[in-house]
Amino acid sequence: MLMQNATLPLRAAFANVLKLCPNVTHLRLFYYCLRPLDYSTLDILRTITTPTSLSLRCGKFPIYLAQIVPTSNRKFPALVSIAQDPSPLWDLLSIWPTIQHLEVASWETPSVQTTKPPKSSVQWAPYEVRWMDESDSGEDSLQRLLRPGSLRILQLLKSPSDQFFEALMVKHGPYLRSLRLRGVREEIVSSLKNCTSLEELKYMRVPSPALLASLPPSLEHLQFQNIPRKPTSIRSVLDYIGSDAASSLRVVTYNSCGSPSDPELRKLVDICKRRRVTLKCYADNPPMEEREPLIRPASFPRPIPEARRKLVDPTSTTAKAIRTTVYSPTSSPISSYPSSPTTCFPSPGSSRSATPTSGRVRRGSSPDGFFGIKLGL
Repeated sequence: MLMQNATLPLRAAFANVLKLCPNVTHLRLFYYCLRPLDYSTLDILRTITTPTSLSLRCGKFPIYLAQIVPTSNRKFPALVSIAQDPSPLWDLLSIWPTIQHLEVASWETPSVQTTKPPKSSVQWAPYEVRWMDESDSGEDSLQRLLRPGSLRILQLLKSPSDQFFEALMVKHGPYLRSLRLRGVREEIVSSLKNCTSLEELKYMRVPSPALLASLPPSLEHLQFQNIPRKPTSIRSVLDYIGSDAASSLRVVTYNSCGSPSDPELRKLVDICKRRRVTLKCYADNPPMEEREPLIRPASFPRPIPEARRKLVDPTSTTAKAIRTTVYSPTSSPISSYPSSPTTCFPSPGSSRSATPTSGRVRRGSSPDGFFGIKLGL
């Protein structure tokens, strides 16, 4: 972790670390900084081979200032928190315009700086964008970022506005393979009819009949979730899976499915069995930071580590129907956060340990594809 008052060469240290890893294709950057990337750092990064995927985490960096606050006959210092988080997103995209998989997450309350695009004519053509930014300026940034015809996988953490979503589906819907949404108002779900080649839909609610009727027959994976405390009926899903509209459906993922003895869950099991559809049920919802491999999949869903989740066996009604799965570092090299300021992860199939023996990266010991780094300036 670099210090706030670090010298210029030290602030460029993370770029020099990347130079020691010439085979990196997947970069995860945790950025908690008080200042944007300096020109020296950017010059070094320009000499590095562009990674295939960039996963950027930005968050509020607290600064505590002491103020004298009088109370009664005494005065004592009070701490005031100020947050600054100049995101390096647009600087990184300006020097790495060929990034194919982009994941942006803003923790706590995003600022305008987090989603402010550069004043340039550079256009990117990403294959996948996971936009986990709830700021009001996020939609404007996406409109500048996305180029029609290139985008195949899109995830939006914030429920989109009507005008933005309708325009988004018209421009990019025909090309999308996978779409992940928190929710969409019923008045605009018909915009999904533009997604004529959609293979996967991940929805953070129980989809309505109107939404399911707007899906194309090419859909192979449907993921949805219920409300744990106030579950709603999944009748719309039952009708959809049992209809000819779901002729290509292969996998259904049901999060917060409730009790294994729930009558509608039993019906879902029967329908999926009859239609030869694989059913995956969980008693909880996936974590917001679910580590999904940023790769071009041949089919959906992409393999995701179970992590620590409550897996439900819908074919059993016994007490053992729910079990907790525990993530193993060998199951996926990019499914956990770096455990030190600098952490290198081995590529799939590598026999090297995912846990570093020290916080340093030596020349000649660079990973084959994955690199994660925490940075504070």
